[in-house]
Amino acid sequence: MRISSKVVADWTKAWGLYDGDWAFVTADDGAPVSLLWPAAEYACAFAQNQWSAYVSRGVDLDELVDVLLPRLEKDGVLLGIFPTIAEMGATVSVDELRKVLEHELENYD
Repeated sequence: MRISSKVVADWTKAWGLYDGDWAFVTADDGAPVSLLWPAAEYACAFAQNQWSAYVSRGVDLDELVDVLLPRLEKDGVLLGIFPTIAEMGATVSVDELRKVLEHELENYD
């Protein structure tokens, strides 16, 4: 997860798939998982089959940290970081991603 969090911090944006609402999958335990990528190209590459109607949509890092992550945490949503068609990527809690991003962002102060 370090590489993708660094890219998100570098680009000041995260990317998801959107079609009137954000794309979610379900974890093995039934928890909802919101999908995030460090670049639009990766999100677009995932938009196949059941996701083909979705388009990539960027979220500024400030909005991600200040608005989206608290909302997802309140709703009990996990984060799927950098999934591909072949692999689901890392599934982490909001708190885990927040800590990784905060650590990366310390390098920019």
